[in-house]
Amino acid sequence: MDSSDFTVSVKWREVVAAVLPVPEQLLPMSNLDLLLPPLDVGIFFCYKKSSNHTEQNLSPESMVSNIKKALAQTLVSFYPFAGEIVKNHLGEPELLCSNAGVDFVHAHADIELKELDLHRPDVSVPGKLVPVKIRGVLSVQAILVTLQVYCPDAKYEASIVVSSGQHFPLKKLNFGWGIPAFGSYHFPWGGQTGYVMPMPSARGNGDWVVYMHLMKKHLDLVDKQAFDVFRPFDSSLI
Repeated sequence: MDSSDFTVSVKWREVVAAVLPVPEQLLPMSNLDLLLPPLDVGIFFCYKKSSNHTEQNLSPESMVSNIKKALAQTLVSFYPFAGEIVKNHLGEPELLCSNAGVDFVHAHADIELKELDLHRPDVSVPGKLVPVKIRGVLSVQAILVTLQVYCPDAKYEASIVVSSGQHFPLKKLNFGWGIPAFGSYHFPWGGQTGYVMPMPSARGNGDWVVYMHLMKKHLDLVDKQAFDVFRPFDSSLI
């Protein structure tokens, strides 16, 4: 099966709000938020089925229920993620902390993980492993990172944003069936600017997973000059 030739069926969709009352307030955007166009950052994780749990605990329904419950509890502390973007009297976007909730989707994919081409995330991830955000500011999960923009010389056609997931708490994403076997980002923000996000491998063996959203000629350059550093990702690394 072609890694792009698979279907994701939505079983149900609902809105999850904070389980307790949260403050209602308006939060201004940072200067960086005002400079950049609206962007959605995707992140996804893959888990292995553990033999240390009963079949009931490992059922998809039980897993989904655990994640939904954890999300509702997490939004009590991180309540801005349950808000929505509105415009002030100047037409500038602001974050309204209204506890409007987060889109939560339960879906099924008719493909095995080993058949996914995770080396080409633009083919296998958007709208499939990472849902399309319909409302609000968050769909299921998100991460905040620090951005640095590099453009070495005016003769270069594109700048590259290099972010860091070094301290992302991957090992804390345990919902009752172990830590993720794999995690990565998906950030196709369009335009000519590239995006690179490295994060430690979930294996904890010193390897890194590096997400690159670059122009083809720049990816070809990486393959040519750094072939002894990077290797294409495949399911054997999960």
